[in-house]
Amino acid sequence: MKAVFLALVIGLVALYANAAPDWNGSWSEESPGRLGGVLYTCIRGNRIHGVFSKAGWLSGNVVGVRATGNWYIAGDPFDDRDRMYGSFDISILDDNSGFRGEYFFGDREGRAHPWAESRLPAPFPACPDDTLCLTPNPSATVFGHWFGGDPATDLFLCHEFEIGKESSRVFGSFTNPDFAGSVEGFSPDDGVSFHGFYYTEDRAGGFWLRTISDSWIRGFRWPALPTRALHSEAKEQIFKLKTQKVSNFQCNSNEVFTPSSASTVSVGAVLVIAVLSLLF
Repeated sequence: MKAVFLALVIGLVALYANAAPDWNGSWSEESPGRLGGVLYTCIRGNRIHGVFSKAGWLSGNVVGVRATGNWYIAGDPFDDRDRMYGSFDISILDDNSGFRGEYFFGDREGRAHPWAESRLPAPFPACPDDTLCLTPNPSATVFGHWFGGDPATDLFLCHEFEIGKESSRVFGSFTNPDFAGSVEGFSPDDGVSFHGFYYTEDRAGGFWLRTISDSWIRGFRWPALPTRALHSEAKEQIFKLKTQKVSNFQCNSNEVFTPSSASTVSVGAVLVIAVLSLLF
């Protein structure tokens, strides 16, 4: 009897140790440089999608125990663009209790950063739904006139294709009862997602969105650059599409002083000075 029981235990241990890789889950975000929130991941086919610490998203491919792809975070597009995106290469542990690997900022020429996290137990979901992972709808875009958010906001988003660059420039404006302002950033996936900054007369912060259906986008707004100290202040934003028809005028109607608008003003000032010098 003891031999049978021992064989059963050994068999169960072996079965658990050789469990099929399960990349669905909720994971810690405690590695050096991470933001201390939760990483949610969902598997759709051989694709992995996830949201980390409310600050950004990741997407990539899964082959067995290994997941590789790219990540994107809200940030100031006029500061250090290479800090707003990067790549990752991680492998799940044999018992599915965590993963180990590395991530990079910008292109893979930079220094590798160790990334080792643990699977979180209940009440964190073992299999998050698409609203937690913000699994994207690849047939939709973030461009258009949207309404929603917190506080309730009219949001206009437009884009400008940048020749020779992987990302399109995204710009826009917004207005609500509390404040109005402008939006600047990038889309790395033909408009399916956006990451960047919002600006008002007296504040600026991280802002990112993803399409989750033909008529809804979701994401988060931060009071400043995403940091571990500000994690609890990030607010979820949910917008419903009003119309896909939006003009550059609407997207620029609430423009405030940003580096891009400053450069426009400076060029205009130079032209005025040049004309006046010719006249006088």
